[in-house]
Amino acid sequence: MSRESTLEDFSRLKQEAGTAPHKPLLALFALAHWIRDGTIEFPFRDIEHPLGDLIRDPAYGAAPTATARDPFWFLCSDGVWAVEWKPGFPVPEGRPTLDQLRSGDARGHFVSHVTADLYKAPGLALELFGRILCLYIDPSHHRTVVSKLGLWT
Repeated sequence: MSRESTLEDFSRLKQEAGTAPHKPLLALFALAHWIRDGTIEFPFRDIEHPLGDLIRDPAYGAAPTATARDPFWFLCSDGVWAVEWKPGFPVPEGRPTLDQLRSGDARGHFVSHVTADLYKAPGLALELFGRILCLYIDPSHHRTVVSKLGLWT
């Protein structure tokens, strides 16, 4: 793959019209960690609460009961994210429950071609972050999102 194809992949995140940008928020969350400290794998149990707090922010239109489960799982359908399970864990059919994600030690990460492109082009993560922010997050919330993700104080 290439830098351009990775940028294009994230420009087509599937969303229902009028719904909260949960998948883009997960992508921004993961990219912020990549930029800050090189994190490439995200255990669900470690990101469940911080990601959940982010997506439940009323600014993004989420219900107060929204969880990190759906973006963590459904970002896979866009071809940029993968979820892996601990060895021997029976992979759930369909959408996993929160309990399955926790007990199965589910770990999310960008798919291999995205990760390879991020390594090959060090500025790509920042460019991708900016593009996702502009495409999916209302401009009035940009500063807040960037600050909450630790990229701006």
